[in-house]
Amino acid sequence: MKLLTRNTVLSSVDITESVHTDKATILLNQPLAPDLDKLMDYLSGVNERAWYTNFGELHELLTERLSHYLGVKNLLLVNNGTTALQVASKVLGGKQAWTTPYSFAATSSALAWQGIPVDYSDVEEKTFSPNIKLMENLVDSNPSIDMIVPTHIYGSPCNIDEIDELAKSRNIKVLYDAAQSFGVNYEGKSVLSYGDASIISFHATKVFHTVEGGAICFKNNEDFLLAKQMINFGFNGDQLGPAGINGKLNEYQAAVGLTLLENMDDVLSHRINLFQRYQSNLSGHIQLQKWSPKSTYNGGYLPVVLPTGLQCQRLISILNRYGIQSRIYFKEALHRIYGRGESCAITDSLVPRVLTLPLHYHLSLNDVDKISEIITQNV
Repeated sequence: MKLLTRNTVLSSVDITESVHTDKATILLNQPLAPDLDKLMDYLSGVNERAWYTNFGELHELLTERLSHYLGVKNLLLVNNGTTALQVASKVLGGKQAWTTPYSFAATSSALAWQGIPVDYSDVEEKTFSPNIKLMENLVDSNPSIDMIVPTHIYGSPCNIDEIDELAKSRNIKVLYDAAQSFGVNYEGKSVLSYGDASIISFHATKVFHTVEGGAICFKNNEDFLLAKQMINFGFNGDQLGPAGINGKLNEYQAAVGLTLLENMDDVLSHRINLFQRYQSNLSGHIQLQKWSPKSTYNGGYLPVVLPTGLQCQRLISILNRYGIQSRIYFKEALHRIYGRGESCAITDSLVPRVLTLPLHYHLSLNDVDKISEIITQNV
């Protein structure tokens, strides 16, 4: 598909036909629906075996196929991304953590829920990723920090090289929140390959999903085996080991994942085309997130940055008039909820100004052109 240049005139796009609609005609997100015939084939097998959870046949098959598809090892399926964060941080033994103030609530709440104190430093304005110098200063000033939990925000890998170097030199663990990064590679490898552990979400709104679900990828096999016990109440076979929880992914959810995975190449290709079309259309008109030059895309999200919060709200209202949904995805600066008085001025500035635009498999390039023209005419 040919991409538009920034100077292309979108003369074929009619942006007047949907003005003043009462109902959204272009949705912010529309989750993938599994093919029912293929899904029923899997579910019929589950019913015949009468094995619905506890590391069943489909659970093991999905683990194998995802590991191969993503090119990762020590992949453990869990019931959601929050559980993934909780279990991974427990296995890594974190007692006090640094994390980013600009992320989804679960990045911080999963740590706070376990009584792990959280410290924050600010992000970079163009990438939304951690400011490495500020992180380094905070870690050096607080020797109690033994774990770093950065987020690959909107799917874009953060400064992995610098973070891993910092962690190695200070002998602290790295747990990456890669919840939004399905299919993204960094320097030729899956982002899930980095750190002591990386987690990913398979929530229904994500690029790939199991309705609810997630996974952890561990650097070390020993950590993987311990986590597998922890998500099964602490059992290792019939032996009860360390305290655990019930964090397993069941067979019906695994069936959804197996069904959707069959079409993931096409899904990713289309979403990336949409993402690049947005970039081509909007570049020079509105601030876009700066992606890591060492990484690939997955077309998961398209955030734009408005000069002020008021202008962001104005654009939301304009898009609504045309029946187009949009959303401020992160509505709270996490240091203001879970922090201890840290100053994160850039995060505070970004929260009311970053707007996510429609981006999903069911969106068309013409939809992207329509949205883009409305924006370029109103910013």
